[in-house]
Amino acid sequence: MSSHSRQIILVKSAAKPDPKSSASEQLKKKLAKARSDLKRAQKKLELYKNCAALHNQRRYEIVLPEVARYYQNLKQWVLALVQAHQKFKWNAIEYDAIAEQIEDALSVLARELSEDDEIAALVEQYSPSAGEEDEDEEDDDLGEDDELFAREDARHAKGGVGASHDRSPNVELFINRVCMQFGLDPEAFMDCKTMDQVAYILHAQIGSRGHQESTQASRPRKKKPMSIRELYRKLASILHPDKEHDPEVRAEKTELMKKLNNAYRDNDIETMMNMQMELTQSDLGDLVSDGEVLKLTLEHVKLQTAKLMQQAEEFVAKMPRVKDIKKIKKLKDIEDAVEDLIDGELSALLGDQVFMQNEIKYCFHSKKAMKPKVRLWVEGFDDMLG
Repeated sequence: MSSHSRQIILVKSAAKPDPKSSASEQLKKKLAKARSDLKRAQKKLELYKNCAALHNQRRYEIVLPEVARYYQNLKQWVLALVQAHQKFKWNAIEYDAIAEQIEDALSVLARELSEDDEIAALVEQYSPSAGEEDEDEEDDDLGEDDELFAREDARHAKGGVGASHDRSPNVELFINRVCMQFGLDPEAFMDCKTMDQVAYILHAQIGSRGHQESTQASRPRKKKPMSIRELYRKLASILHPDKEHDPEVRAEKTELMKKLNNAYRDNDIETMMNMQMELTQSDLGDLVSDGEVLKLTLEHVKLQTAKLMQQAEEFVAKMPRVKDIKKIKKLKDIEDAVEDLIDGELSALLGDQVFMQNEIKYCFHSKKAMKPKVRLWVEGFDDMLG
């Protein structure tokens, strides 16, 4: 019986896992997954970069010449619409709706054909009238009360809320700092002119911890976390040049040590993480055995992945048909995808030009032919006013 009991006890003892070892293994698994995500993000960014570069090249060669023809057709469309606007009799609502279409087109042409004299003359002709400008000036006039409020706002903007012109800039800076750190209302310090007065109010506001935290608020540098110090020591133990006898290696490590010291001084975790990853990948040392360092490395890898994904999204956002771009998985698929994009852009441009030419030819020559089109514009004009 006792032998059986001892056997059970031994089995139970052997089955207990080491909590530290288990936590470290979990972190290493998370780090491995994060590094895998980072590699995928790097591949995706490279894919989208190549896609954007090829798209820009094809667009420059094929689409941009057609864009120039599109703006010339838009100019002819505007000139024909202006002629119809002035030639036929319209009621006030129709007249304004047509004018709005002309103004919208001119806003584009003034930017794209800035050297065109005809467009410049039309822009001046269809610009807001002097009467409307006078109304805007009247709306912008301030009454006495508004001027008073404006002066008060300017005073607050210059000195801050609750600012006093009798206290020094250092006291003002200290008040702003403690208010930001502890979430206090600057109005509470309105009558304070010295550091002692500020400290007294601060102590009253936050209680017994006031003196301790106000001292921390006035201290510009923060104590570095223990894990950063540990990482620095691990890196320094590998990179210290005094351990090397080879002059070339010593010189290389001297430069790396300077870089490490600067990163540690500036609390630059990202640079230290990059150095740690490079050393790990080059088999100069296994720096990912410590739990705190593992956590730092994991956060750094996740941050790098997020940055790469954001850059990739920025490349995609500059191209049309974002959903189609995101379907690309391999470099060999880029060319076909870009050709589809270019064909779509070219088709849209050509379709718009044919549409404008048909309106000039079949619509703008008579008031009767224009009526259905103008009715649609009036409905849109009414919706905008409503």
